[in-house]
Amino acid sequence: MKISVLNPFTIDPDIHSDSHGLACRDESLTVQADAEQSDINFIVRQFGVTKELPYGGDIPSYDDFSDAPNDFHQAMNYIRSTDEFFMEFPANVRAKFDNDAGALLDYLADSKNYDEAVSLGIVLPRPSIKPDSPQQDSPASGESVDQA
Repeated sequence: MKISVLNPFTIDPDIHSDSHGLACRDESLTVQADAEQSDINFIVRQFGVTKELPYGGDIPSYDDFSDAPNDFHQAMNYIRSTDEFFMEFPANVRAKFDNDAGALLDYLADSKNYDEAVSLGIVLPRPSIKPDSPQQDSPASGESVDQA
């Protein structure tokens, strides 16, 4: 039995590939009508003109999901605790959202609802920012503080 080692310096790779490779000679089943839309050069050229990704794709975004549940059980516990927290609200507040915690979350996601949410007592008012004023409580430099 003769063992031969293929060496790229002693054989022609094209001839070897033709004699030992897979040749698909039947008609292609790939739809060629969309070939241009899948060409990366066409996609980049179109993006340069329209500033839109093809087929209305969303621009990727990145966020920190390190606090997200790791499995189904944790996710369900999170949802259950959210529902329990929602049920602690007064009945009139729950009725406004049809006793649906998801409706409350959608409501709070819209910044236009902030003032009403404050009046309902479900969010805290923004802290008022006071201009800097001189500190009256601290003694002036050089003065001693009497301790009784």
